[in-house]
Amino acid sequence: MNAFNELILWLDQFLGSAAYFPWLLLGTGLFFTIYLKFPQIRFFRHAIRVVTGKYDKKTDEGYTSHFGALTTALSGTVGTGNIGGVGLAIFLGGPAALF
Repeated sequence: MNAFNELILWLDQFLGSAAYFPWLLLGTGLFFTIYLKFPQIRFFRHAIRVVTGKYDKKTDEGYTSHFGALTTALSGTVGTGNIGGVGLAIFLGGPAALF
């Protein structure tokens, strides 16, 4: 029974900390990289062609380039992170976090 309690205590300390999170991300990334047969390498040329506009049809109605869509999505993500980051800093550090 003592060994079981030690196991539960170890699991609680391990899962209660953030020590496992980088390993979880790394393991998940490796799993999907191998499972999908290295798409980061196989489709790199295609990704560059899409971003640079090789597949764009500028005559389409409501045309938005792939690069424009990418930069709009990134700006929305970064902007939201900045707003959320300031709020979190004020919450955690108090008003002194601004100065």
